[in-house]
Amino acid sequence: MSLLTSVRNKIETKIFTRLGSTVTRYPYNAQSVDKWGDSTISYSTTESITSIPYEYINKNTDFQPFGDVQAGDVLMAFKYDQTLNEKDKIVYDTKTYYVRQIENYTISDGVIVKVARLVEALN
Repeated sequence: MSLLTSVRNKIETKIFTRLGSTVTRYPYNAQSVDKWGDSTISYSTTESITSIPYEYINKNTDFQPFGDVQAGDVLMAFKYDQTLNEKDKIVYDTKTYYVRQIENYTISDGVIVKVARLVEALN
């Protein structure tokens, strides 16, 4: 078993299986503009994915992948094989967030986990 596969399996079983929770992802589809110049954002079919707050994994260190987290923002870790794009909408703990940034953490030239900065939606 390669190092990459071994690390992925350990993260899967020890972190995502034990501590992970299901969130709803609304993939960003497109932004259309009508004849008056008003834009409408649409999202594709929803899917449930597993994630975990980044602080659960890395609460004892000072490193933040995107600098200081702003009020209302959340850092979430996702499995390496989860499809995630900027502008996607995520519903977590009854709140709606938008994916602002995504950082891939790699080892042996392969992604082991994705960390995304989620910005709380203003209603």
